[in-house]
Amino acid sequence: MDPYCRIRVGNVVYETPTNSSGGKNPTWNCTLSTYLPTSIDSIYLQIFDERSFTDDECVAWSRITLPPAIFNNETIDEWYPLSGRQGEGQEGVINLVMSFREIDPNVIAQQQQLMQQQMQQQVDIDDPNLIDPELAAALEASKNETGQPPAVPITDEMVSEMLAMFPTVEVDVIRAILEDKRGDKQDAATALLQLSD
Repeated sequence: MDPYCRIRVGNVVYETPTNSSGGKNPTWNCTLSTYLPTSIDSIYLQIFDERSFTDDECVAWSRITLPPAIFNNETIDEWYPLSGRQGEGQEGVINLVMSFREIDPNVIAQQQQLMQQQMQQQVDIDDPNLIDPELAAALEASKNETGQPPAVPITDEMVSEMLAMFPTVEVDVIRAILEDKRGDKQDAATALLQLSD
């Protein structure tokens, strides 16, 4: 078995390198640094067996609630049970070391200001082919008087992104949810998370 780990934090997905011949006791020793939105209280972890000629197989998974102690500047080193074919919490355990560090609010404000400047620069471009379609949709939504964003065409790329985060959900379901959420990937991911619970 050649396992790798996929970790979803909110709507962002990270993957470890494959541990070739890791078998049932793989070691990744990876450090992931990510922004943690305030609404996120858990992460979703999947372990896949990488295959050469067929689709990679998800062999174990776990939804891990973030320990409150990490928000008090503590580092948590814990073993978490994995679920899979054998049942809930019956596929072994995974060791995670977690810590949390607050970001300086000034840095966030500077990043937001920079993003607004970049958006304004792109708005001033007359050629619609030079504007990112998702950015254009976001700009239109901010101009819309009704408060409801206009529908965004659902692309195969958008569906593929969601399918990578939710491999057990059918493509038609993902497309329908994206259409229902008017192309808003974050809302669609939230709906898919609720669907999988």
